[in-house]
Amino acid sequence: MPRHTDFTDARLLELIRLAYAAALDERQWPEFLNALPDVFGGTAALLLQHDMIGRGQVNWSSNLEPDELGRYQAYFHQIDPWATSEHARRRAVAGSVLPDEALLSRTELKRTEFFGFVERNEMARVMVSMANRDAELISCLSVYRGERDASFEDGSGAFMRALLPHVAQALRVHNRLTGLVSRMTAAAEALDQLSMAVFFVNGDGRVALMNRSGEHLVAARNGLQFNDGELRAETADATRQLRTAIADARALARDGRLATVSYLTLPRRSDCRPLHVRIVPIDASRRVSALPVPDAAVACLFVTDPGAETAAVRAEALRMFFQLTPAEVRVATRLAEGLTPNEVADVLGLTRNTVRWYVKQICAKVGASTQAQLMRVMQSVAP
Repeated sequence: MPRHTDFTDARLLELIRLAYAAALDERQWPEFLNALPDVFGGTAALLLQHDMIGRGQVNWSSNLEPDELGRYQAYFHQIDPWATSEHARRRAVAGSVLPDEALLSRTELKRTEFFGFVERNEMARVMVSMANRDAELISCLSVYRGERDASFEDGSGAFMRALLPHVAQALRVHNRLTGLVSRMTAAAEALDQLSMAVFFVNGDGRVALMNRSGEHLVAARNGLQFNDGELRAETADATRQLRTAIADARALARDGRLATVSYLTLPRRSDCRPLHVRIVPIDASRRVSALPVPDAAVACLFVTDPGAETAAVRAEALRMFFQLTPAEVRVATRLAEGLTPNEVADVLGLTRNTVRWYVKQICAKVGASTQAQLMRVMQSVAP
């Protein structure tokens, strides 16, 4: 039985608009899918991924009851012959638009357990459109009709072929954005795991982002405070030094001189050792997108509390500040404790030549030209 279709240019443009809107906001995918049955004279539509080895995942659906969708996810995707048969695998190339009989004959379909599932859900006829395929994963858009409906041989294929490149591009954009958000979330969580305080500061000196350790530090109001969006030190003089260092970092970032790093010590109450601050310029044009760095940030401040510092925190600071390898961290940690290179060799069970080689590598990364300068830097960062 033929169903009403609407293969007009206006509907095509509307579907393209909905697909690109969904690329930026995944909540729009259901609206896109809900429009497809009306256009194609169908009963349902699914946007799904299938890995061709028995695992399938419906990302979004239209007109399929939640219980039935759950049954597909839990079981029927494993025996879906339109996705898993050998013939279907060979035909499933990116950009292809295939009616069900191009994937499996009606006779073969009706012999399967899967047929009972699609028949009761008015989905016994399908047009499968392969939006993307890489390695073993396919992303496909499927539109369904009932068993008594006409097959998809009525201009549906031509209309879908005009729409499919836009759906494929929208899915690629969506997947990239989803991956970016996931990486940024993971990076933000990683920052919160650091025991040192981290602050991203804007050009006007205001804090754009701080990690959990930073929140705890300013909440203690001992050496560093957070007032009106700005970091302030214990004394007016120290606050001026901090503001000057941030302004210098902004100028360095603007000039592309990112290797120039400044160090400060911030006084605290008489019974506490000073805080140690390392200020690193940030160049917006070289910002790594996976990091949760605010767009306006011009500097990153790493603040350590020597009074609370453990050996693990000291090692973490050296690795974070200078990108040292684990072996270099072990040597640098001993140097920061005041040991000579020969003493480091004895403690770590290394040859003196090996330790001298490590010291040379560490000096290059730290930017120290002499061993005495290296010791001063090490002790300023990891006292």
